[in-house]
Amino acid sequence: MEFGPRALGNRTIIGDARSPETQKVINLKIKYRESFRPFVPSLREEDISEYFDTDRPSLYMLLVAIVAKKK
Repeated sequence: MEFGPRALGNRTIIGDARSPETQKVINLKIKYRESFRPFVPSLREEDISEYFDTDRPSLYMLLVAIVAKKK
């Protein structure tokens, strides 16, 4: 069971993060919503600061973090 303000309702959509078309396809063809809506990557908590300029987890996707310059 999921808890929190961003609970997914027992569903997960997995997409190829390497493709620039993934966001467009998921938003427009699967979820039928505006194309500007963002997505969040899943990663291990210990890898947060490798990918983002933060060391805090965002358990319910409530924080915005800048992508690390090296990524």
